[in-house]
Amino acid sequence: MTTRALVRTTDWDNDRIRASLRSSVVGAEGGLADGTALRLTEEPLLRRADDGTLLQSLRVEPVNGTVLPAELSVRTESGTVLRAERIAGPGRSVRLLLPAVDTATRVTVGLPEAPDGGIEIQLTPQRRWTLHLVHHSHLDIGYTDPRATSWPNTSRSSTPAWS
Repeated sequence: MTTRALVRTTDWDNDRIRASLRSSVVGAEGGLADGTALRLTEEPLLRRADDGTLLQSLRVEPVNGTVLPAELSVRTESGTVLRAERIAGPGRSVRLLLPAVDTATRVTVGLPEAPDGGIEIQLTPQRRWTLHLVHHSHLDIGYTDPRATSWPNTSRSSTPAWS
């Protein structure tokens, strides 16, 4: 007899779960003047540009089968066009690398030929992590070969030569 605890109530669907997780962090969704529907998500990724300035990532992906425009512009509230380096992202998305902000800043992502329309999103400062990579290894005497083979100059006594 099968009990309720042993019966699967739903099928596991990686795409559905990924979409659910992504929807909780999406910054904005909307349409452009040409009808393209986009989803904008801030990513906690930073990169140094060739000139030394710090750039932060804004992920842009098409929604409902639309195609990303060849060019996108990013403008501040005052209308200033921000430098945006476009690189490929996962799937059909792209990443716009924008100058890193120190305070929350509202920007509009849109088409260069339609400066009045677009999708607004607030860029927030991203944490600047420092990663320290330390090369480390260890010595397992006797793991692959007997101790006398690994260190032929050591005695076969029970006291290790390195103690």
